[in-house]
Order: sequence, then structure tokens, then C-alpha cells
Amino acid sequence: MKKLKWGLIGCGDISQRRVAPALRDLGDCDLVTVNRKNFQLAESFAREFGARTWRRHWQEVLDDDEVEAVYIATPVNLHAAQTIAAANAGKHILCEKPMAMNTHECDEMIAAAGANNVKLGVAYYRHFYPMVIRIKEIIKSLDSENRWLTTKGMTSNPYAGDGQKQALTDEFASRHVGDETDTSPYRDSTGREYLSTGHYLMNMRL
Repeated sequence: MKKLKWGLIGCGDISQRRVAPALRDLGDCDLVTVNRKNFQLAESFAREFGARTWRRHWQEVLDDDEVEAVYIATPVNLHAAQTIAAANAGKHILCEKPMAMNTHECDEMIAAAGANNVKLGVAYYRHFYPMVIRIKEIIKSLDSENRWLTTKGMTSNPYAGDGQKQALTDEFASRHVGDETDTSPYRDSTGREYLSTGHYLMNMRL
């Protein structure tokens, strides 16, 4: 069986819990190399998931002739530049959600993939969860007023108490782009609240 040779750009939580184990364990995948912003942790990550090399800069992953496809799991403000560079390097791309900062960047990413005859996908796997599909069916069956009330109610964490909800709202509201106290992967991204969780709600309404 021919294996697709992967490079991993970004070794954060989603990569560690979902992507790297899959690339390691699937019989038709071969994890060749990884890039991690904190290079001191790159080697241990690579060894844990069977990658043969680890890179200090993401561009080095694209320069590796053995790599055929890349998974991009970096903050969303980097997705467009990295995806376009990967396409120009002739690599197939699976990009973590959300795809980009705006539709203009999305269009540029799609155009780059088309121009270089490579495949571009977005890792929006929750879209296909049976529970999500059923929720969308229920929402679409409601009249417009109840549909609005239902999706409005979904904007809060149902498992959080009122105090916790308000604390989270205040925390988001007090941050600004580049805030040093913001440790989320969206700290340098405008509209980070939406980019972090809001797209799930939008997906329900579409």
C-alpha cells in the first residue's frame, strides 16, 4: 500500500490529541516531519508520534521533497500565508479550522491550490457529526422566531453557571489583538471570539 507522506505544521493541542495519532496509526499515512514553534519540544513530539525529523521553521517542512501533504494547525492569522506557500511548493493541504481571517484570504488559498493542481481541505470534522446533523435538522424545522431564540441560546456554554458565563464574556471583552495576557491561539487574530467558537454556531444556522 502506497503511503501518503505528511508534514505537520503546528504541534498544539489539536495536533497532539487528534491529528498526529491518526497520522501515526493509519496504514496509508506516513508522518515524515513536524514543525513546532517551541523547538525545544519538537523532538519529543516527533519521537512520540513517529516522525523522522523535526524542523525549527515551517518553511523547512515545505522544502522537504519527501513531504507530499501538510496539515496546518497554526493560529488562524497564519493559515493563508502558509497554505499559499504550501500550494506553491506542490504540497496537498489539510488546514485546521477556521480556514482564514476573511473570505478574501479563503479565495486566495483556493486559487493557489487550483493554480498548483493540489488538493485543499479544511478540517471541519464536526460538520459531519450525527448529533450536529440532527441539530441542524431541528433548527431548520422551526419558524424564524424560534430558530433565532434557539441559536441565540446556543451562544452560551450550557455547562457553565451564570457567573462563569459573565466572567468569560468579560475576559474576551477586555482583550485586544496582541494582548500579552491572552494565551489563546487566536491572540493575534481580530474577532478571536468568533474564530475560536463562533463558527460552530454559524455552522448550525447555515
